[in-house]
Formats: sequence, structure tokens, C-alpha cells
Amino acid sequence: MHKINRECREYYIYVVLSKTPTKFGGAIRRLAGIEYNHASIAFDSQLKQLYSFARRQYKNPLDAGLVREHFDSFSLRRVARVDVRIYKIPVTREQYLTGKARILEIKHDTDGYLYNLFSVLFYPFTKGFETYKAYTCAEFVAHMIRTMGIELMPGKLDCAYTPQEIGDCIHDSLLYEGNLLEYCQMPPRKSIFFDRPGYRRKAKTSAVLVFTLLFRMLRFNGAIVKT
Repeated sequence: MHKINRECREYYIYVVLSKTPTKFGGAIRRLAGIEYNHASIAFDSQLKQLYSFARRQYKNPLDAGLVREHFDSFSLRRVARVDVRIYKIPVTREQYLTGKARILEIKHDTDGYLYNLFSVLFYPFTKGFETYKAYTCAEFVAHMIRTMGIELMPGKLDCAYTPQEIGDCIHDSLLYEGNLLEYCQMPPRKSIFFDRPGYRRKAKTSAVLVFTLLFRMLRFNGAIVKT
């Protein structure tokens, strides 16, 4: 049972769970036995300030980290329906500002935050594990919610959540369930998400990110410190 501060209803955060139409998303749903494989968090009802840990370019799934998401990145400009659940959670002004400040901290961190890829790949066996300055999408959303002082499950690590479990914890805050593309209309935007990075650049970027993630796992996982 989650605890929500109802001191002030002027400010809200929005948690979005989605079924992404990618092969990787489908594989996650099957392996984890969940309906929704992706989690995001927004600071406005129109989802213009929507953040998650996901791929920066569609053609390079290993190049992933903190991204500001857009409807295009969910539909891939090729499907007319993206199933979502959107939750509206009341917060105080202080909680709201704390969340936005945390986004800026991650965005401007000098080390750079990575996508916690190996935690996802081995989730069926390990049920998630922390990596220094790395998050999965669900881990990031759980972290953001906890940072703002909202409790989901006492004692449960952020890395252990699936998107579905986050939804179960905040089920009484459900605002919308249906097609994301019908929730609100947003025009296409110019973005690097659909750029083709090229084989060499893709291979180099992927190799650097994987080795950096492995280094962080081996170097820091004995004593995780995430600012």
C-alpha cells in the first residue's frame, strides 16, 4: 500500500505505463510475465514533460539513458495504438520541485547515467540488481517517486520493480486507460530518435556503453552510491 501526501492537490505527477511496439518490449513482457513493459514519469497532464530511461535512437537500442519522451517514440510513427495506463498522483509543491530538481541532476551529471541493461536481461533470474548511476525505466520511476517522498512498497529496492508492480502500488490513482494517441494530440517533432546512426558509429557507441556499464558493475556494485 502506497502513502501519498494529500496536503496539497495543486501539484501532480503522472506515471505512464505503456506497451511499446518493439521486439525488445515484447520480449520483456513475455519474460517477466507482465502486461506493460515501459514506465515513464511526467510533470504535466499533457505529458509534455515526460521522462524515462530508454533508447535515444530507435535504431540503436544500446544507446540509452535519460530521455524526454514524445508520442512519436511510443508509436514509432507506424502504429495507431499504444496501450497505456496513466496515473495522476497529488504532491506538494516541495515534492514537485524536488522531482524536477532530480531530473536536472541526472541530466547534468558529469559521469552520465546509463540504462541498467543487464538488470533487465537477467531479471527472470535475479529479480533486478543495482548498478552505479544506471537505471531501468521502472527503476528510474520508482526512484523518482521515492525521491519525492512517496512510499510504494516498504523495503523494496527500486531496481526490483517492474512497471506492472508500480501500477499495482498506485492503482487507486488511475486517471486513464486506453490508447495513448487518443489521450491528447501532439504534432510530430524533429528528433534524433529516428536518425540512422550508421553501422560504425552504432557499433562504437554500443561497445563503449556496454564496457562502461560492465566497469560500473564490477567497480561499484559492492557499495552502490547514487547521488
